[in-house]
Amino acid sequence: MRALSKCRPNGKPSNNDLWKSTLAWLEKAIEAGIRAGWADNAHILLDPIPPENLEALRIAGDTLGGLGSMPTRILHKIQDAGLFWYT
Repeated sequence: MRALSKCRPNGKPSNNDLWKSTLAWLEKAIEAGIRAGWADNAHILLDPIPPENLEALRIAGDTLGGLGSMPTRILHKIQDAGLFWYT
């Protein structure tokens, strides 16, 4: 609930602190992956991102997908960081 309280109602999703901090974390993960050559055995150490933060962003949604959908830019960064799997 704490993470969700950081999302401003009726505000642009990319203007809230949670969105900005999550995007910055994902960009760090992408940079670390690039430096490691995306090796499967690379030891990339980052502070963990709380899953509640991602869930809060999904609940808040974005202007493209609306409420209940992962913001498009965050989803693309998750894919770019290799933190996404297809089922």
